[in-house]
Amino acid sequence: MAANSSHGTVAPRRWTRRFDLALVGILLLALLLRLPNLARSLWYDEVGYSAKLGAPSLWGLMRYVLNEPGSLGYRVFMFLWLQVLGENGVVLRLPSLAAGLGAVALTYALARLCVSRQSALLAVVLLALSPVHVWYSQEATPYSMALFLLLAAVYVGSRIRGGTAGRHSYGLYTLLLIAAGLGPFAGTLALALHTSGVLGRLFAEAIENAPPGPGFALRVRGDSMIEAHIVPGDYAVFERREARVGDIVAALIGGEPTLKRLVHKDSRAYLKAENPAYPDLQPVNELLIQGVLVGLVRTTRR
Repeated sequence: MAANSSHGTVAPRRWTRRFDLALVGILLLALLLRLPNLARSLWYDEVGYSAKLGAPSLWGLMRYVLNEPGSLGYRVFMFLWLQVLGENGVVLRLPSLAAGLGAVALTYALARLCVSRQSALLAVVLLALSPVHVWYSQEATPYSMALFLLLAAVYVGSRIRGGTAGRHSYGLYTLLLIAAGLGPFAGTLALALHTSGVLGRLFAEAIENAPPGPGFALRVRGDSMIEAHIVPGDYAVFERREARVGDIVAALIGGEPTLKRLVHKDSRAYLKAENPAYPDLQPVNELLIQGVLVGLVRTTRR
């Protein structure tokens, strides 16, 4: 019994070490894919985002942040980074490289919160080999760091929701969201987009529920619908749309229109009168419905 228990604990540890080695190997592969082109000449966008030309002073940084709140964390970090290490192509791109590798590692940590190790490694491989992510991990632009900060915020938020985070996690979560560019300005934009989406859905539903065709009216001549408060002499107003079970409809029976309630029984549709003196009408072939009752007009003259 002891030997079996020993073997049962050794195997999972071996698998854990294998997964850890696989993760390290994927991170090294991600690093190798992102090392080329770090020393190439700067693009115009890189100069504007990352070089001192974009924010040569603290006042310039504040003005830039007010105009471009979406790259807040990256811009503040690059301002401090350049004060310490100076300005050249490799130095400007190292933060994006580090953020890209950090995003790969965070992807594994996030995936492990909800899926197996195998699935988490698959997610890491997909991000590590992503041509778009590789490209922006080599550029001195805010996109790589924005993804890293957003993944970090999602990870901290998941820990908070699971009850495994410390008391300072709420502050860290807020700072990460703001640094990623999801501060008040982006929140206002998100609210506007959400509102537009709701209005668009309501508009689409209104169009869907609009009458597809012109309506018509028929004068009631019989008393087969008196229990539905439809009496002879009323004008029944109909809408040309698809009828549902329970609707009062105008249907053709023997070439003559009749006013009845549509009912289903034994998977077959038939017409039911709202007067026990009248029998139900079952169509011999196809039931042809002309319209659905939407209103009544009653006059004093009969």
